[in-house]
Amino acid sequence: QPQPLPHAMKPSLVVLISLLSGAAGYNMASSRRAFLANAGGAAAAASVVLSSPSPSLAASAGVVKSCKSGSQNCVSRSFQAAASKDKAAEQLLSAVNSYPSSGLEDGKVDGGGYKLVEDSLSSTGFARWEFQSSGKGKLAKFFNGGKPFTDDLEVLISDSGRVDLTSSSRVGDSDFGVNAKRVAYIEAALREKGWK
Repeated sequence: QPQPLPHAMKPSLVVLISLLSGAAGYNMASSRRAFLANAGGAAAAASVVLSSPSPSLAASAGVVKSCKSGSQNCVSRSFQAAASKDKAAEQLLSAVNSYPSSGLEDGKVDGGGYKLVEDSLSSTGFARWEFQSSGKGKLAKFFNGGKPFTDDLEVLISDSGRVDLTSSSRVGDSDFGVNAKRVAYIEAALREKGWK
């Protein structure tokens, strides 16, 4: 027999039904804001509301979690730095710091900025940044109390110069391509430095 919905979920579902009834058309857009302006976005919001929040990536020394198979809110890459571990750390910091503080696509991607929250590059080779949405989109307003969504970017540089990088959303089943765009920007900056 079906279980009743938790009380806290009922207002969110009312908002979702309103979005679905007022939206028309389906067009996979390049940003969360644009995507949520149509029925497809409102339906996708249901998966965020009804899914359990996934924990942020563990900041454990020596390990960068990889994405689950089929994940639509996580991107992992591995590189070989063209430098020593210390130089690789310097180049990585430079690449990430070149990311626009106002985000990409006029703030539609990471409009809330980013910050380095753990830096153990000189010892364990590990670092973690938090990237935030602007908090102005419909999804943030209706389902996150107007607060920005936070994504984690983790990197680990080994003594051999191998660099593992993972960018992952903390909640939801889809990120509407945000993690891939972030990683593509950083990857291009690293490739310019001779990384493979």
